Amino acid sequence: MLKTSLPLVYADADEIFLAIDYQRRTWSGNSFELPDEFFRWIVELDHEHKIQIYEDDFYDKNLTVKENDTRERNLLGARMGAGGWHVQIDSDEYFVDFSMFVEKKIIKII
Repeated sequence: MLKTSLPLVYADADEIFLAIDYQRRTWSGNSFELPDEFFRWIVELDHEHKIQIYEDDFYDKNLTVKENDTRERNLLGARMGAGGWHVQIDSDEYFVDFSMFVEKKIIKII
């Protein structure tokens, strides 16, 4: 899914953050694997060096799945820093006409 969604925004994004649980756990605590091929693909795609891999502990056993989701989004937002536009898109979501979105936001700011 990310191989479809990420190229749709790559050209027009200033920075791209990929948040990955450092222990490879989902919000419900299940384990998952990321093959080395995934990271090789990121390097190949990222010819403009826009992509930052942000690894952290996004699973808290004391929280619900939804709370862990919100927690990860908040941690990611803090990592991206204050100011500017932050658009968070899940890997299974596709941003339709991202370049038009960026263009309209720039026009409104100017």
